[in-house]
Amino acid sequence: MTGNTRTGMPYCERSSSAWRALGDKFDLARALNLEAHARRALGQFEQAAALFKEAREIFLRNGDVSFASTVGANLATAYIDLERPAEALELLRNALDAETRGGRFDNALRSRLDIARALVKLNQPQQALAEVTAAIADAHAHGWKAKLADLLTTQAKLARDGGDLQLALSAQDQIIELQTSASGQAHSTAMAELEARYAARERELRIGELEQQNRRRELELRAARATAAEDELDSQRQRLRLAIAALAALALGLSSALLYLMWRSQQRKAEALRAETLHDSLTGVENRRSFLRRMGVALTKPSAAPHLDVLMILDLDHFKQINDRGGHLFGDQVLIAVVACLERTLAGRAHLARLGGEEFGVLGVALGVSDGLRLAEQLRTAVSQLPFRLGDDEVRTTISIGFAVHDSELHRHDQSSWLGAADMALYSAKAHGRNRVVSAAVA
Repeated sequence: MTGNTRTGMPYCERSSSAWRALGDKFDLARALNLEAHARRALGQFEQAAALFKEAREIFLRNGDVSFASTVGANLATAYIDLERPAEALELLRNALDAETRGGRFDNALRSRLDIARALVKLNQPQQALAEVTAAIADAHAHGWKAKLADLLTTQAKLARDGGDLQLALSAQDQIIELQTSASGQAHSTAMAELEARYAARERELRIGELEQQNRRRELELRAARATAAEDELDSQRQRLRLAIAALAALALGLSSALLYLMWRSQQRKAEALRAETLHDSLTGVENRRSFLRRMGVALTKPSAAPHLDVLMILDLDHFKQINDRGGHLFGDQVLIAVVACLERTLAGRAHLARLGGEEFGVLGVALGVSDGLRLAEQLRTAVSQLPFRLGDDEVRTTISIGFAVHDSELHRHDQSSWLGAADMALYSAKAHGRNRVVSAAVA
């Protein structure tokens, strides 16, 4: 994977053989996937396709649908190399659906690019051009720049082959613009979901309207005070109008007080809306949007070893069974109690957020690997000791934790790849029995 594929091949083969002998299906499938990548890079497409297919079937038998869809996309690229585009197209459609639902937008763009390649092999250039054009529109709309240059290059070639020289020229201009603007900068990938972004935008617009109203009332308040002061001066100069001026000053004072109370009320509403935008309504902790902001800040200012930034993805084990047994109200009580337990255990050492459903994120800035793993075990132990009562029965819950650190000396990553490393570790924890902490390689 560093350009020495031929040198690395014996290690890939040795790894696959060792995991096969140990009978570890999960790690065998991962090793087969890596060996297939190496063989495809060496032009051994038949062998690569066979290994990708075996790895995918193992993941499917183990119920790891997400991994199976990813390996399915890899198998599709080998099928394209082998001039089997129809089989590749079906696999890529399935992979694209899984990647879109899972929020893995970078992988989704790559799958759409491969779909276009398959359509070209099937002699459907117009459908391929439409697929690439739609993917480019999505990438522009959501700021996904990781695969944009490849998409534009493919669009330019398809448009040129189809005789649409204006579209080809436009795509080429965008490629040049991308290369110029991206020089010396790290690419980042937007992670907010579309509906959440629209909802947050509506709240932000409402906050802006409230702030405008507050500023208007503040100006009105100042004007009222100035008028009151002017009237008071007039009353001192004109004794005959003293009574009228006093009444006017009193009325203005009352209106000023009313305006001040209204201004304070609008200010409190604006603050409440800000808090709602960044916090989970059930548990009170930060939500996914706020958590991703914190990750973005951590990625722009990465900590140096040994005080690396730590990311954990926590998921309650068998939470659906808890909901089925006690109902959603009992499930909500469990979530609230688990969050309270996590916050007590964290004691301000890291940030906690609810990412959705029964999944939570923990970000420890400059926490370090050793302290981070120790903290993860403390969280797991604390939750496993929580007692819940459901009628006469005692219910206990556990959590699985995926653990990943970010070392900028080794790699420069965006939110997607860092979250992906922690997610991969979480899937491994689930696959190996749950109620455990599994650490990924350096993210």
